[in-house]
Amino acid sequence: MPSPADRPPSGTNWIHEIKHDGYRLMARRDSVGIRLITRRCNNWSDRFPLVVEAVNHLKVRSCLIDGEVVCCDEKGVAAFQLLRHRRNELKTILYALYRVPLIRTGAPIGAIRWT
Repeated sequence: MPSPADRPPSGTNWIHEIKHDGYRLMARRDSVGIRLITRRCNNWSDRFPLVVEAVNHLKVRSCLIDGEVVCCDEKGVAAFQLLRHRRNELKTILYALYRVPLIRTGAPIGAIRWT
């Protein structure tokens, strides 16, 4: 049974993953444009223009990025209520990447700069 702890367990038998509290979205960029797609296949590009802008700055022709849009409070803790109720006012959000399975640049994957 799970129980609260002051810190996560250590050692090689443990794997840790950060639990983000946000919206899971696939960012798709192709010849049609950039779309942020929900699990139910809704296009939420208009809801998170900062993510669309960030994907637009990638030096790639096409990509499919699995991630989660998260908003953090002053302490850096994910705050879903901020994201849910004030998404149009947000100046900073985090798009946490899970995998970047499909990228076409014409260059080897190691040559892509992510900065």
